[in-house]
Amino acid sequence: MFKSIFIIQPAFPKYRTSLFDRLRDKFSLTVFACKKDFLGVESVAGSPYVEFGGGFISLCGVFYWHKGLSLVSAYKEGDVVVVSGNPRIINYMLLMMFCRLRGIEVVWWGHGWSAGSHGLMSKIRIRLMCLANKILVYTDFEKEKLGKHNCFALNNGLDKIEIQGAMARAGSNRSYESPCFDLVFVGRVTEKAGLSVLIHALPTIDHKVRVKVVGDGALRNNLQDLASILGVADRIDWLGPVFDENVMAPIMLAAHAFVYPGAVGLSLIHAFNYGLPAIIHSDRSSHMPEFAAFSDGENGFAFVKDDADSLASVVNQLVLKPTDELRRLSEKASLTVRDTYHIEDMVDRFSRMITDPLK
Repeated sequence: MFKSIFIIQPAFPKYRTSLFDRLRDKFSLTVFACKKDFLGVESVAGSPYVEFGGGFISLCGVFYWHKGLSLVSAYKEGDVVVVSGNPRIINYMLLMMFCRLRGIEVVWWGHGWSAGSHGLMSKIRIRLMCLANKILVYTDFEKEKLGKHNCFALNNGLDKIEIQGAMARAGSNRSYESPCFDLVFVGRVTEKAGLSVLIHALPTIDHKVRVKVVGDGALRNNLQDLASILGVADRIDWLGPVFDENVMAPIMLAAHAFVYPGAVGLSLIHAFNYGLPAIIHSDRSSHMPEFAAFSDGENGFAFVKDDADSLASVVNQLVLKPTDELRRLSEKASLTVRDTYHIEDMVDRFSRMITDPLK
């Protein structure tokens, strides 16, 4: 039986705390991370099993080094080391190889692919992940496509108990009799989010449609200027970042659909937890792995990638749907995350992966 589990991550974001807290209840767990990763994602403090390094050294803006990360002394025979599968972090790859040489079990935890990562880089990542004893990917779809006997899937999700509690405390239900039809976007306001496509679509979208943007980022001012130029600034509410589900719940329950014009990831699962059907583009290869939870026509609708006219058409058709159909879509969204894509299932899947002897 293994002694301890070490999880190596660039950051320790809030959405991971529930997963790691529950894993700590089952295993001897230590997480090595940094207070901020090289993408600007900030960690939350206060978890006794988390040890923070000294940040990242950038090597030409392409490769990175996690300062203060032990490569040898922290790990002993019988331990399991779970390494974030990012080939750009050089000492993560070195740690994986050193552990293999010492007979310490290594798990590669990462995307089978990520948005925009194809061709040579994708091939290199797959070659590197094969050096690990086990591979842990984000969704069953990735596991099936990789087709490797030592591959396991988490079905990446969120703490549905926390979200359900916030919804109950909000004390309101979604109204379909409102004179407005609210779309909500949740995520970082970056190029990846594709919000300019939505803003370009708004002039030809039914005027009862309003957009609430939950999140912030470097492109916010430019996008606000674009909205003013196109005459739709008064139809967009910029709410800034929200990390408290008790604050998020009233916003999500007031909305009728979730929209993410760019490369959607965990925000999709967040929306489904609130019973929001999703409007996203149809190019699977340009999304993050959580796209696997989406089913066109069942829990949302797809439009042609980067096509503002196509997005406008999908939204306008959704606005015209009868209340019964909107409720059905909401129920389908909720059912998507009933049995999987949540923390409890992730803990079970992680535990089975850790204890599987791979005979």
